[in-house]
Parts: sequence; structure tokens; C-alpha cells
Amino acid sequence: MAAVPSTDCMVLRLRLRSGGIDSVHIASPRALAPPLHGRPAAQLPGLVGGLYALCGHAHAVAARIAVAAACGERADPAGFAAGLDAERIADAVRTAAIGWPHAGIGPLLHSGELAAARDLLGACREVVDGKPQRARDVVRAGRFLCTADFERRALSALPPRDPFAVPRSRALGPAHDAHVIAALRVGGGAFARQPELPGALLETGSYARCGVAPAAAGGTLAARMRARLHDLRQALRRLEDAATLPDAACAGGSSGAGDGWGAVESPRGRLYHWLRVDAAGTVCAHAVAAPTEWNFHPDGPLARAVRGTQVADADEARVAVGWLAALFDPCVPFRVEDDAQAA
Repeated sequence: MAAVPSTDCMVLRLRLRSGGIDSVHIASPRALAPPLHGRPAAQLPGLVGGLYALCGHAHAVAARIAVAAACGERADPAGFAAGLDAERIADAVRTAAIGWPHAGIGPLLHSGELAAARDLLGACREVVDGKPQRARDVVRAGRFLCTADFERRALSALPPRDPFAVPRSRALGPAHDAHVIAALRVGGGAFARQPELPGALLETGSYARCGVAPAAAGGTLAARMRARLHDLRQALRRLEDAATLPDAACAGGSSGAGDGWGAVESPRGRLYHWLRVDAAGTVCAHAVAAPTEWNFHPDGPLARAVRGTQVADADEARVAVGWLAALFDPCVPFRVEDDAQAA
């Protein structure tokens, strides 16, 4: 994605023509993480965990799996389950409490739920930090998230008219892992900035994880909101039952000595780390393919969903696209504007 000068927001600029959205230009300030070449491989999980303000634990886990694979070892996914689910829950609740203010979308929580949300976030932090016994406190504080009232309020916050067609994208998943890693080996940062696989329109995140079932009730915005709620509740249930993650949630492998990769279902979707280490155990190559770059690719699932959509006016276009972007959930703030505003 192209950089946006003098702003910390991703900008979705709509070109409106003849009662519809002709195109969307996506410009992001998001930069790739600084190269970590020359660092001891054993330090990589801790370094990337601190580099990423969002999904930091998922980055650390993916890096840990990759480092183990490069060293001819295997990291046990069962040990990551509680922390990854706690991070997913915390991320969803934090967003529900804040909303997407740059896009004009307010919080989904009401004031009476904020105390429970604070308790939940504190307990999630401790689970992520290696205290799985706090999982019961996450579940107890998060019971309001499983109520019909919370789902009703979340759905009622959506625009009254949903102008989008049912998506044609497919879920980025384990079947694509080998292709993504091969592309990272060859393309490195260039592929990571705008990841795509030939002939495939791929998206990742809660909607992709839930498959086609959520689309059965309501339009695409409602289906995506239901998918976010379903994803959140599944994570809470796994914590309550001390259950392991689905088999596809963590993966890793190697093409030979010194080469390793890890893939993790992070809160925003499938996240990849690939690296190569030398004989001394030092990182000599490292690349990351993150969910936001898949979903907000210039010709990716959001751009294609928006292109050609019929809207009544510019206001409806901005509100609808704002909600669609929010439900794709980028890892940077964003705002939506039309070409008239930008002129």
C-alpha cells in the first residue's frame, strides 16, 4: 500500500459515479516492521511481540513456531491455545468499547458494561502473560458478550440499508500456506506489502474463519457482524472448556536446515512469519505477511466488494464503506472520504 503523508490513518478514498461507487483507492501509513537480520533467532519471538501493538502475542507465537522449525524442532500448538484465544477476546472487546472513531463509528458497549470489559481485559492480559488459571475470570467477565441483547445492539448499529453483494472471496487458510511461504521466500517485503496468490481472491479474519454459515442470515454487513460475534463466543467457550485450538489455527514447517515458517490465526486473520537462520543461529532473512495487507490490498476483497456498489448518495457510500472496513478490522485507524471531499 502507498504511504499517506502527514497522517496516521489509512484512507479509503471513494470515486463516485452515476449513483454508485466506481472505485476505491486505499492508502495506508502502515510500514513493515524494521528488519531483524543479525539478531539471534531465539530473541525473535520477544522482539516481534513487542514491535506490534496489536496482535503482538500472535506475532510472537508465529515467530516461535518458525524459529523452532528452522532449528529442526516442533513447537506444541496446545501450549499457545489459551493465550491466543485471550488475545482474540481482548482485541474484540477493546474495539467494541472504543469503536472506530476516525470513521465516525461509535462504541458497541454501553456504560454499564465498561466495568466488566475492564475486568475482562485485565484477565486476558494475564492469560496472555502465561497465567491460564485466569481464564475463568475472562469467561465470567465476558458473559454479557453472549447475550441476545448484545447481539441485537450490535446488529442494530449497522446502516439501515446494506448495499453490498454477497462476497466472492475465499478464505485464506492452511491450503494456501505452502504458496504463501514460497512467495515470502522469493518476494520478501515486496510480497508482504501487497500479498496475493495467482487466480485467488482471498480474505482472512473472523468472517473467513466462520465459512459460509453466517451469510445465511442477513446481508453481508449483518453476516460479518454475526461472524465477529460467533468468533468471539467460540474463543470464550474454548477458554471455559480449556479446549485446544482448531487444527488449522497454528501451523509451521521447514524446507530444510535453517528455514522455518509459522502461521497463526490472529485476531484479524491468518498471520505468517518466515525466516532463515545461519549456522550460528542468527537471523539472516525474515518476512511477515499480515492480515490487513490481504484484506486491504488495492485489488483485494474489500476493494472488490466496494467497486460497483450502488448507493443513494455520498453520505450513504461513506457510512456503508466505513462499516464494511470496520468489520474487516484493519490494524490501523482508518477514515473514508469521497473524491469530492479530497478535491
